[in-house]
Amino acid sequence: MTPKELRAKKDKDLQGFLKKWGKELGQLKIQASIGQCQNSARIGHLRRAMARVKTIIGERDRDAGRAAEK
Repeated sequence: MTPKELRAKKDKDLQGFLKKWGKELGQLKIQASIGQCQNSARIGHLRRAMARVKTIIGERDRDAGRAAEK
């Protein structure tokens, strides 16, 4: 997903993505450690996607904090 598509999602949806991708990442790491990972590039993709989502959530939190201060 592109950052533009992610920004269009609600916070609840983004949290769901983080949870889902976190589980998948954990499974892939286990598979990689025992040599059964078929697509090791997916680990990097998931890490970057999760970082994007966390960045967007952080941006929203900071914007909400600034709005509350005014």
